[in-house]
Amino acid sequence: MCEAYGKNLNSFHQAEPMRCERSIDAEFKDFSKPEWKRIDGLASYPLVESAHELLERPSGISRKAELEGLKENIRAQNEPYTFSIAKVDINNDGKPEPILRYFDTCIPLGTKGRYGIPLLALTADGKAVDSEKTEHLMQNPGHDKGPGHPVGRWTYAMYDIFLYKGVAYFDRWSDSIDETGILRVFKTQNGTTKEICGYRYVNE
Repeated sequence: MCEAYGKNLNSFHQAEPMRCERSIDAEFKDFSKPEWKRIDGLASYPLVESAHELLERPSGISRKAELEGLKENIRAQNEPYTFSIAKVDINNDGKPEPILRYFDTCIPLGTKGRYGIPLLALTADGKAVDSEKTEHLMQNPGHDKGPGHPVGRWTYAMYDIFLYKGVAYFDRWSDSIDETGILRVFKTQNGTTKEICGYRYVNE
């Protein structure tokens, strides 16, 4: 898989690294991508709020003001406050689960502002975050389980999912200082998540 995925990435000859969704060339037929469906953040607000609780550290403003700001950004359809869901067997146990793609918008290279595209596994009904399954998707720089750091530095880390011969993988491009220029690929199986391969972007 690693050799084939590398050839796929190289087939695009991009001037900028694939910081956002990684594309699949039609020539590489063993690969496929999930079908993401955009959801209404206000209609699904309890889910969005539970994701926010997991991802966001205290901001210094009141909890009420923070959540009102979140609602206002969703209501105004301000990017990147957009969300998508896809059904993926992300842990390769034969049972697809809904996956939430949070901040489903990419900010171009050189643009100021915080960005990142984390993935969160949801419960079977899609109404809440499944913390145990999500833990496997949190392969973030600086990840630890200490207070205030439940998922590590997920900002500036752009995740994506692909399937190779029906097996689910997820990858991460991070613009954090110690990860810049590297795309890492992970696979979860039998309750364990491992890094399968990594690629260093070189702009020649």
